[in-house]
Amino acid sequence: MKNKILLVYTPRPFRDYSDKDDFYEVPLGLLSIASTLKGNGFDIEIIDGNLDKNYQEKVGQASQDALFVGLSVMTTQIKEALEVSKLVRRVNSNTPIVWGGVHPSLVPIQTCENPYVDIVVYGQGEMTTLDLAKKLQSKEQLSNVQGIYYKKNNKVFRNQVRQPTELDDIPPLNLGLIDLQDYLKINYTLWKNSLRFSRHSLRKGDEVINRFPLYTGRGCPYNCAFCTIPIVYGPKGDYGKKVYMKKSAKKILDEMEHLIKEKNIQLILFQDELFFNDRKTIEDFLDELEARELKIKWTVLVRASFFTNCYKPGNLIERIRKNGCIALLMGAESGSNKTLRAMKKDLTREQLLTTTKLLAKHKTYFSYSFIVGFPGENKKDLLATLDIMKEMKKIAGRYVDVCLPHIFMLFPRSDLWSICEKYGYKEPGSLQEWAGRAIDDTLSTDFRKLPWIPKSNYSLIRFLMLDGASAIPNGKLLKWIYNQIYQVRRKTRYFGFPIEIFAWKYYGKLKLRLFGH
Repeated sequence: MKNKILLVYTPRPFRDYSDKDDFYEVPLGLLSIASTLKGNGFDIEIIDGNLDKNYQEKVGQASQDALFVGLSVMTTQIKEALEVSKLVRRVNSNTPIVWGGVHPSLVPIQTCENPYVDIVVYGQGEMTTLDLAKKLQSKEQLSNVQGIYYKKNNKVFRNQVRQPTELDDIPPLNLGLIDLQDYLKINYTLWKNSLRFSRHSLRKGDEVINRFPLYTGRGCPYNCAFCTIPIVYGPKGDYGKKVYMKKSAKKILDEMEHLIKEKNIQLILFQDELFFNDRKTIEDFLDELEARELKIKWTVLVRASFFTNCYKPGNLIERIRKNGCIALLMGAESGSNKTLRAMKKDLTREQLLTTTKLLAKHKTYFSYSFIVGFPGENKKDLLATLDIMKEMKKIAGRYVDVCLPHIFMLFPRSDLWSICEKYGYKEPGSLQEWAGRAIDDTLSTDFRKLPWIPKSNYSLIRFLMLDGASAIPNGKLLKWIYNQIYQVRRKTRYFGFPIEIFAWKYYGKLKLRLFGH
């Protein structure tokens, strides 16, 4: 009776294995599923394609005697995931191939229709995968496994929905299933440099700080139009209702304490889309943290409107800082109220500036992320984003990191599909089509391929995404020259003929040819 299960996390696109300073996050979702399976007696092997360029060779060897091979797949990972699935099929055509994660949960039927996918686990995966493993091991029918789509005689069947399991009832992460040092040893420096404020809040001489990500919740009570969570965990998803769950403060602190005392973790990055939803949630967390007297640094994602909507926010901010929070990460998305309404962000430009002033007053480090290229966005909206980015920096100085905007990503089953289709955008009709489309449309900065972005916006979007001198990593003179051009463009509002961009690209190619780096 087979007892071995192989779980695979394919590398992110354009993974450069020669870059020794590159970093990769722990695949928390896959690790949580693996921990649940391990706790129930299964032999688990995890292969993370981000760690080893020869990972496919390892997959081929490990899949020969596996009960099944499971892959966690985001839209941008489809191309690699299909290659792995084809490899598994060649090695042993009888090994079931199971896909889970964001993309299969968004389009489960289309995913399961692919000849290299046998079963799809949608939504919360721990208990569903455990049930599936037991049924496959005992060779029982899959029709009784809640929470899956599966194929029989080339026809896709959808089983009954499995209601979400309370997060406190899911086993803790078994870090013995991964080599933790693979994720700790190289990623701190790049993360520190990626957020400019962190050099003020994190530096301890040349000491390296071990960092680890944690999820403490699933789902979200909001409905941002650009996000996948309202689709997977919202009324339009398979659950048929909005799902938002949080771990108890005790559960969170149990996990934190283990990481601190057993694994020497000094910085925890909370990955939840919304860690603070209400004041009681955060105060319960802080009460428990203070009671245990744990010394730990942490960062957290929070809505920019949280502090403008709560009572005496200054007192709360001071308490958060006192208990180790070194940075608040927030999605500003746009400086245009019109665009924010279209995004269903439930946030205004005025709230963004109020929060900026409040956090700067209390000397709290924070960052804002932005999105450009949203359907219906015009030049006036983009200029509003440019202006608010400048105003935020002026208000908060070193305490704020205004991150470079990224291009809007269109996800399957989004409410925005019908809008984008009016511009001539066609949804991929198969998993194979998604394999190419995902890389072109969601990762490439060649926004000219997106039909809803008017040509009149191209030069301004390019300017916003470079954000002046931050695009020049080395060279004081080059940085100074570039910044002068940047300031002139900002003042004159002329963004055409980007000669500085072409010059910088040529400089990079010349440097690579002459010096090899």
